Amino acid sequence: MRPGGGDVRRPRGGERAHRGDLRPAAAPLHPGADGRGSLLGAVAAGDTPSRHRRQSARPATPPRRLRLRAAVRPTRTGVRALADGAHRPRAGAPHGLPARDGQCRWRRAGACLVSGAGAVLEVEHLSKSFEQRGGGWPRRTRTFHRAVIDVSLSLRRGEILGLAGGSGSGKTTLARALVRLDDPDEGSVRLDGEDVLAARGSGLREVRRRMQMIYQDPYASLNPAMSIGAAIHEVGRVHRRPGSEDADGFVRTLLERVQLSATLAERRPRDLSGGQRQRVAVARALAAGPDVLIADEAVSALDVSVQVQLLNLFLDLREESGISILFVAHQLAVIASVADRVAVMHQGRLVEVGETAAVFAHPEHEYTRALLAAHPEPDPTRRWSGSPQGR
Repeated sequence: MRPGGGDVRRPRGGERAHRGDLRPAAAPLHPGADGRGSLLGAVAAGDTPSRHRRQSARPATPPRRLRLRAAVRPTRTGVRALADGAHRPRAGAPHGLPARDGQCRWRRAGACLVSGAGAVLEVEHLSKSFEQRGGGWPRRTRTFHRAVIDVSLSLRRGEILGLAGGSGSGKTTLARALVRLDDPDEGSVRLDGEDVLAARGSGLREVRRRMQMIYQDPYASLNPAMSIGAAIHEVGRVHRRPGSEDADGFVRTLLERVQLSATLAERRPRDLSGGQRQRVAVARALAAGPDVLIADEAVSALDVSVQVQLLNLFLDLREESGISILFVAHQLAVIASVADRVAVMHQGRLVEVGETAAVFAHPEHEYTRALLAAHPEPDPTRRWSGSPQGR
C-alpha cells in the first residue's frame, strides 16, 4: 500500500497526488518462493536440474506396441489423371493383381462374406443441393449449393467400403441421404432391390432399421437423460427385435458384443469416456439388427489407441455377422486398415473408386494423389515431392 493514498487519481484535472514509497514485502511463507531455492531459480543461475537437490523429471515407461495393420505405403508411379469431376470404377487391380471378385477373403462357416455378385446397397446418380439466401431487401439473393453431384456406387454384402475426402466434400451429406435424413433431389437408392426413396410410413421405418448410422459425436447422439441400458433397449423395443422382452438380457448381450461391461447399463453418457460412448453408439445401432452400418467419422474424435480398438471391433462385427459397412473417414491410414474398397469424393463428386490397395498404390485422379501426398510421412528420407513420376 502507498501511504497517503498515492495510488488514487484525484478528480482535479486528472492530476496525480503525491506518490509515497512502497512498503517492503514480507518474507515468503514457502521456501523457494523468492526464486533462490526453486528449480526455476537454479536454472536461471546456471545450475542444471540434474545437480539440483530436487528430483528431475523421469521418462515414463514406454507403452506397449498396439497391433494395427500397416497402412498401404503409396508408391509414386506415372499414371494418367482422369478429367476433373469424372470417375471410373476399376474392373480389377492394375499390374497383374487379381480383382477381389471371384475370390473370397472373408469367410464365416464356409460362406463367403464379401460377394462381388450381389450388392446390398446400390446408389445411382444421387444429387443433393441446399438453398442459400443472402442480401437484404429489396435485393435478396437465392442460390443453391450442390453438396452431392451425380454419385453412383455400390456396397457389396459383407464388405467394408471406405468413403474418403476432405472437409466439405459431401461425405456426410451422402451418408444422410442414404438413410433419408436428407431427401436427395434426384437419383435412386436401392436396398436389396427395394427403392429407399419411395418408402413411406412403416416401410421407411424398416429401411432405417436395416441401415443404421453411427455418428462422429456419440455424446450428441445419445440422450443425456437416459441410462445406457434404456437407450439400447429402446431401439430393440421400437423395432420389436427378438429377445427385447428381457430388457436386462438384451442390453447385456449387446454390451458384451462391443466389449463393454454390463455394469455400465445403469450409467449415463456423461459418466463414460469417449471410446466407451462410441461403443455404446455401436451397440445401439446393432440393437436394430441392421444389414448396413454407416459409420460417419466414427473414430476421428478418438485418440489413436482407442481408434485401434474401434477398428478391430468393426472388423470383428463383419467377420461374425457378415454386416456391410460404409466407413466415412478423412484419415487415409484408417481406411487402409479396414476397407476392402475405397471411394474418393471431391467437391460433391465421386472421383475415384477401386480396391483399396490398388487405389493407394496407383491413384488415377489428381485429387487422390494430392490426398496421399498430404498424408504425413514419419520418415523424412521418404517424403514425396508431389510429382507422380517419383520422389
